[in-house]
Amino acid sequence: MRPVVNGLERQYGDRVAFAGVDFYNRANRELVQQYRVTGHPTFIVLDGRGEVVERFVGYTEAADLEAALKQAAGE
Repeated sequence: MRPVVNGLERQYGDRVAFAGVDFYNRANRELVQQYRVTGHPTFIVLDGRGEVVERFVGYTEAADLEAALKQAAGE
């Protein structure tokens, strides 16, 4: 999934912020719990207000991620 995410970040990085969180790092436990991350990879797309637009767990088609990014960006 990393190549897909990298490509989307290149394409949408000027309109959407991308962040990676290490699920296994105890320092991220609160964030993992807040967004109910139960497996990986997990992709959570938030809009400008911080509301969840879409959540994906496991392998995800690039087109599905891109559609969620467009929605979050208001396109």
